[in-house]
Amino acid sequence: MKSLNIKANIKNNIKRLKKLLTKIPIILTKSISSTCFFIFFITLIIGAFLYYKYDFLLQKTEFDNSNIFQLKEKIYQEISAIWQEEKNQFEETNLKEYPDPFKKYIIKTEEEISEEELTE
Repeated sequence: MKSLNIKANIKNNIKRLKKLLTKIPIILTKSISSTCFFIFFITLIIGAFLYYKYDFLLQKTEFDNSNIFQLKEKIYQEISAIWQEEKNQFEETNLKEYPDPFKKYIIKTEEEISEEELTE
């Protein structure tokens, strides 16, 4: 008998929960203040969950700092060599002198033109 009574209570609670969940959108659309309060309440719950997960639980755990950072010398040397090659290539491009494509066409400003007219 107890198991039937518990199942009936569970079914009854599920029906009440469904009715409540169908009423929530109707209640929220009736006034802006209830909508704002609902959104604020949801963000408060999410914020509390994130704080608990990422701050409170991390403070409780202790880390072993001896194995956090291990530098693998071979990989570091390879990366350092690649960076040095890229740096050398970049410096080589600064040393090259490229021809000026605008050398044929000299653009004179109005001041230069007026100075030439005055000198002639």
